Amino acid sequence: MEQFLINLESRFEKITNQLLEQATSNAKLENEVKELKKQIADKTEPIEVFQTLSQVKIVSKLRNAGFNQKKASQIAEVVEIERNKEQFKSLNDVVERVKIPHGKKMFKAISSEKMLEIVDQWSEK
Repeated sequence: MEQFLINLESRFEKITNQLLEQATSNAKLENEVKELKKQIADKTEPIEVFQTLSQVKIVSKLRNAGFNQKKASQIAEVVEIERNKEQFKSLNDVVERVKIPHGKKMFKAISSEKMLEIVDQWSEK
């Protein structure tokens, strides 16, 4: 009887360790999946930024791309106005349509060269 209990205890301990290892492995996999999903969610195509994100998020992205707060806010405001008229078809469309006042004239808010820099920077993240 004593040997039976020792064997039973041994098997119970072995199964417990296997379950613990499996649970640890599952938790690790779940964390990896969450991290991958977060990375995928963070990967936004540059055109999608201008087509879908809120003004606040556009300002944040433009600030990270090197624009000052004032200019980033102006651009985000015009982006929202323009996309409400018609969705942007391309990044070139964004460059052509998003204009901000400078004195009495309206100028492109983002030059083609700056848009290339923005795309490069956003693609790195």
